[in-house]
Amino acid sequence: MTTDAVQTFIKRYDEMFNKPDLDIVDEIFAPDFVAHRPVAPLLNRATYKSLLHGFYLAFPDFRLEINDSLVTSDRVVLRMTYYGTHAAQFMGIPATGCKISMPAIAIFRIEGGQIVENWEEVDLLGVVRQISNIFCLN
Repeated sequence: MTTDAVQTFIKRYDEMFNKPDLDIVDEIFAPDFVAHRPVAPLLNRATYKSLLHGFYLAFPDFRLEINDSLVTSDRVVLRMTYYGTHAAQFMGIPATGCKISMPAIAIFRIEGGQIVENWEEVDLLGVVRQISNIFCLN
């Protein structure tokens, strides 16, 4: 991957979360995209988009901060932190108004300028603890 291609990917990924603009999924994720998530079955492009939509329902101000990136010939690795305010039910927990911070590491395999595969590890247990009111960051 060229430096320009990597910069464009990171910029569009950032915009996807921080505008937010979930239509960017259709632009940067290949039609045969597969995501491997720790608490979900394999996701395709449509179900990945639906997962993101669910986060925006529960955390309307959901946003992403990219903390670090590594690049190889066909992979981009991002160390990120997601932020938001718990405003609707999430994982069975009613809205608490708690602010959350969720660290994550994602690996993207890229072919032809699009993401074809993704592995992401996120701290969902940490989010549950934060929205359980015991550890509320407000």
